[in-house]
Amino acid sequence: MDQRWLELLLERLSEGTWELLCHPAYEDDAWRALGTRPGAGEAELRILTSDATRRCLERCGIELISYRDLARESWTAAALPAL
Repeated sequence: MDQRWLELLLERLSEGTWELLCHPAYEDDAWRALGTRPGAGEAELRILTSDATRRCLERCGIELISYRDLARESWTAAALPAL
């Protein structure tokens, strides 16, 4: 993943709730022992926490939520009567 790839992805999301799977990390000996590509975790961490990513999210009107928010939305939708 690089900055431009992430921005292109975010700019093309359709409306709805999405989950982005990634593996940002501070790489230490334990991380390196997993055999992951060197530098990949730190690169993802840098991209995901960058000002450019924050600006892209704002520009695209994307709201970051937690699993707690998602569970609350599901519970609220389930409590509504069927139309």
